[in-house]
Amino acid sequence: MDTLYTDPGEVRVVVIDSASPDFFSAHVDLSAVPQYTAEAARGGGPGDASLGMLLHRLAHVPVITIAKVRGRARGGGDELALACYMIFASRENAVFGQFESGTGAPPGAGGTQHLTRRLGRGRAMEAIAAVFQALVTSPEARERLAHLSDRGLQTPGALERDLGSAVAEFHH
Repeated sequence: MDTLYTDPGEVRVVVIDSASPDFFSAHVDLSAVPQYTAEAARGGGPGDASLGMLLHRLAHVPVITIAKVRGRARGGGDELALACYMIFASRENAVFGQFESGTGAPPGAGGTQHLTRRLGRGRAMEAIAAVFQALVTSPEARERLAHLSDRGLQTPGALERDLGSAVAEFHH
């Protein structure tokens, strides 16, 4: 990305695609969230290596960026697609979502900001439930994530294909 900012040469368009037919990008590695949080706390300025800063830089890179989405784009994957200038999505199987709100956690890498830019403030607020940073560390959120992890979260399979239903089942 640094090269695209400093010397893009002949590059005018960058297409972000996935080799997986089922997932554009499911979400960030949830087991590493404490590391991401620590990195973000140290971040700021030009050396910030957080996912949020990476996606902010992607949203402002001086070339056209296109997310080519087939399969699921959730959490960090959804935020990655939203940071691009354009999204081309498969009618047959593209699924977008910020599943964090179903687990009691706010999107952590710019989902709120990018949805607001794309959808406008009102529609973005409909898409993301208003939750406070304290929910991330709540026992309920940890319990939900543990329940989902035990059932196959972050592993290609049925739970990841229908994560929304799995989150909803937990609440019943």
